[in-house]
Amino acid sequence: MSQIGRNDPCYCGSGKKYKKCCLSFPGTLEVERNLVLKERLQSGYPEFFSKDQTFFNTEDLSLKKMSEIIFDLADFFLHICDTHYAQERLIHFTIAAWNISLLDKSKHEETINIFIKEMGIDQRPELEEDCAIARHLFHMIISKKLSEYPDDKRFIADYVISKTPDGPYLNVAAIVPHEQLHLNH
Repeated sequence: MSQIGRNDPCYCGSGKKYKKCCLSFPGTLEVERNLVLKERLQSGYPEFFSKDQTFFNTEDLSLKKMSEIIFDLADFFLHICDTHYAQERLIHFTIAAWNISLLDKSKHEETINIFIKEMGIDQRPELEEDCAIARHLFHMIISKKLSEYPDDKRFIADYVISKTPDGPYLNVAAIVPHEQLHLNH
């Protein structure tokens, strides 16, 4: 979800600029984002989301932050990426691989191919080699996820990657299955 600027129209529909409206009420943007995200999830990911799903802060559930896990899975490759664009693309791959790992194994290859097509990798001159590298990268990340985080079934529904002087910053919204909620309480 994109960031709202101070001079943008307020998301609440008042017609005022955000800085003159809801900016002065701490937490309202997060609440609104959660409501928008919840609506999107209910319609777009019904197999991962129940209508009574609650939004939690990761620390409240004693779970490792998803952003830390994604950086952990991508760590080796992030060190060899020399541009922010390359790091960002790798993070997209890692998040996609995480979510693909949650699917039935029989759907992995088909879903990887869809992602490769959506990323435009299959339209480049080095088509076969690039697609093979992308598939290999997916399989490596999925394998690492399944071996290091086998019981973590959180679905990454939304995320934002920001550029900072220290490297990419990742903010993740994930759906925690009810059975994983009960394991951590």
